[in-house]
This record gives sequence, C-alpha cells and structure tokens, in this order.
Amino acid sequence: MAGNNQSVNLQGMLNELAGSFNGMGDAYNFVPNAIRNISRPSVSMDDSASLTKYAAWARRNGFDDEAARYEALAYRQKEKEAQLAKEARVRSGESANMYNRARIAQISSDPKLSVSEKRELIQDAMAAQRAVAVATEGDVAKWNSGETALANIGQEEKARRLQMGRASVASLQNEYMRVLKDPKITDSGVRQQMLDSLQEKMNVIARTVDGMDPVRVGQLGQQSEAADLARRDREQSMDLQAQANERAWQSFDLTKDAAARAEEQHQEWVATADYRTMVKQMEAEELRYNQGVRVAKALAGVEGGKEKFLSNKNFADMEGVWNAVSRQVEQQELELQNAKDQANQNKWTYTDTQLEELGISEDMITKIKTLAETSPSSANKMVLRMLEQQYSVAEPPTAAMIGLFESAALDYIVTNDVNVDPGGLDSDEDKERAAGALALKMSQKYMETNSIEEALKVLSADKAKEDANTSAFDANLRAIEEANAAALAAQQDAVDPDR
Repeated sequence: MAGNNQSVNLQGMLNELAGSFNGMGDAYNFVPNAIRNISRPSVSMDDSASLTKYAAWARRNGFDDEAARYEALAYRQKEKEAQLAKEARVRSGESANMYNRARIAQISSDPKLSVSEKRELIQDAMAAQRAVAVATEGDVAKWNSGETALANIGQEEKARRLQMGRASVASLQNEYMRVLKDPKITDSGVRQQMLDSLQEKMNVIARTVDGMDPVRVGQLGQQSEAADLARRDREQSMDLQAQANERAWQSFDLTKDAAARAEEQHQEWVATADYRTMVKQMEAEELRYNQGVRVAKALAGVEGGKEKFLSNKNFADMEGVWNAVSRQVEQQELELQNAKDQANQNKWTYTDTQLEELGISEDMITKIKTLAETSPSSANKMVLRMLEQQYSVAEPPTAAMIGLFESAALDYIVTNDVNVDPGGLDSDEDKERAAGALALKMSQKYMETNSIEEALKVLSADKAKEDANTSAFDANLRAIEEANAAALAAQQDAVDPDR
C-alpha cells in the first residue's frame, strides 16, 4: 500500500521461495542463493548501523559465523562513533566556554559599564556556561571565570567605595581646618557647632564604608585642632624669631631697612659653600686659640713665660694672644691684691663705679653695700671672694681672639671691594687696618655669644651699612647734579630768553 514499507514482506517472501527451492535438490540451489544475494544489504565499515543490518541478514540466512563477526565489528564501530560524538561535543563546549570566558573578561574591563550592569551580564555568561556543562553531560565542566570576575567586581566596588569614602573624609577634614583658621567666625559657639557637624559627617562615612577605621576617623578633629595649634605656635615662634633677628641686626646700629637687607644678604651668604668652608676652618682655629689662651694664662707671670709660649709651634703666631692675656692677668692680680688689702681693713671705701668695673652685678652691689653698713670688713671679704671666684673662670680678653677673625675680615674687605680710605687710595695697609677694626668687633660679638656664626654677622652688618652709605651718597650726588643742571638752565634762560 501506498505509504507502507513493503521491504519486510518482500524479504519474507523471498526467504520462503528460497526455502522451497532448497527442497528441490542441488540442481536448484542456485535459485535460493540468487534470491538471498538479491536481498543482502550493502555494508559500510564506518557505519555501525550498516554493520548491524548486515549481521542481522547473515543471521537470518544461516551464516552464523559471518553474523557473529559483523556483530562484533558493529559493536566496536558503535563505540568508536560514540567516542567521536563525545569528542565533537567537547570541542563545541570548549569553544562555547572560550567565547564566554572572553566575554566575561571584556565585560569586567569595560569602563563604560556600571557595577550592576557588569554583574548582570556576567551572570548571563555564567548561565551559558552551565548550559554547556549540561549539554555535554558533564564532559565539559562549567569554567569558574564568572565567579572570579564577580569576586573581583566586588573587590573593585569595595575599593572604589573605600577610595570615595577616604576622599570625602579628606575633603571634610580640609573644611574642618578652614573653619578652624577662618578669622570671620568670631563666635566660638558657632565655630564649635560647625566643627562638631563636620566631625559627625566623617564618623558616619567611617561607619558605613567597609575598610575605614571609625576610631581613627573619630580622632581627626582633635588631630586637626592639634595641628592648627602647632601651626599657630610655629608662626608665633617664627614671628618672635624674626623680631629677635630684626633687633639683633639693629644692634649693629642699622636702620630697619638696612637690618632687613643685612638679614637677607647674610642668609644668602650662609647658603653658600664658601661660608660653610669658612666656618669649618674657623672652628678648627677656635680650638687652637682657646688652647693658646689657657696656656698663656698658665704661663703669665712666670719668668720666661712669653718665650716658652711663642716657642711652641702651635702658638708661634699668637703674640697678640699672649699680650692680651698677660695684660688681663696682670690687671686681675692687681685688683685681687687691692681687694686683699681692703679685706684686712674694717673700712668700706669701694664706690659703685669701682664695683661695676670689677664685674659685680647691680643686685649684688646692693647686698654688699647693705652688709657694709653693719660690717665693712665682711663686705670687703665678700668682694675678695667674688673676685677670686670670678677671675678663676674669667673669659679671655676680647683682644686675644682678634687673630681668629682677621683673615675672614680681610677676605670680606677684598672680596666686596669695601672703601676703607676716604681718600680713595685703599692701600694694603688701609685694608689691614680696617680688617683689624672689623676683627675686633667680631671678637667682641664672639665673646658676647660664644658663637663664630654670630661673630660673622658683623661682616654682613658692615656690608649693609656700606650699601646704605653708598646709596645715600649716590642719592646726594644725583641731587647735586640735578640742582647744578637746573641752575645752569636758569642762567642760560636769563641770558637768552628766546633759547
């Protein structure tokens, strides 16, 4: 019938005919064989279904050995086909997973996508990965790039929120400092209210943003106030230092403008390598001079002391030190002898001026005079004890340290071409004489401050004074020239009005 498969019926009919012919003897064997050959299916060795079909034909037609052989071939081919199908599924699944991995990586790195958009798209890609795992019956596992990407996005979002939180706190802290320093906010209550509000905003951010330290953020206000207090103390200290510097320079008989110029020039000089080299050399010389002063003081009054002192190679160039120290020792010995003579008398003869010249302070003079009113002898002995104590630790005389500064003073005069002779000759002798005078001033400053660097300020002060004098001279000269020019013009106008 139309639409029905008649091959089975035909096959059965042919088999029945073959069986009938089998009973007719060998002479008729060719007939069933021909019928069987007509119904034998074709075989493809690469198709398990074809091999199975052929094995079934052989089994029906009594070819059992052949049927068994083809059944075995069909079984092996079916296994091979199953393996090939599995490999194809794996390749397809891995290809799909490779695409999904690339897609997830692209989504994760896309700066145009928000975190929520990235999370949604990655979850879609992860669903596709799960579908691959199901379709391949587990032969292709779901790759974990989605989970990794989601975790990374979470970390990125956490880091972004932490960064924004820190930026917000930093901005609020800057505002906190601005409020602290704002001179327009004069009401302390209003200022404190504003500061408390800013601190609370910082605290809220620290509590809600993961990774921030609420305790540390809670202390930022106090830290800002401490920093502002330190800033104000520092500014006040700098102002006081500036005022002290200004007074120090003005002590050199400089005007305010000249003092400011001296400070500026001195700081420029201090920053140079030449200045540092000079200070280093003078500090080495300072040790030698102090040692020379001690030795000279020990030898002063000793017969042959000067010759012994100058014969020492370390002090051979310090005759000025010997002369100054020996004069000081002689003066001190004379004053001590006079004090000893006075101590043996029960009569008070010291004047205030004499006591001041002996280096006794004003307060102590008052106490000694009070004592002298009731016990002149005790007052005289007190003066003696004070002198003995004072002279035992007496500083070297100013003149003894002149040699320490002469070289620096002369170098300053030569380098700056200082005018040392009003006549304009500026001979070497004039320069050395001027250097000696400057060295004496430097020595005096050194004795007052015990500092070489303070002594070197004498040179900067002298330079500022020289510049001021030069400026004043130039201004006077210009005024004279302008006055002469005006007088000459007036004279010419008188002679020739139409000129």
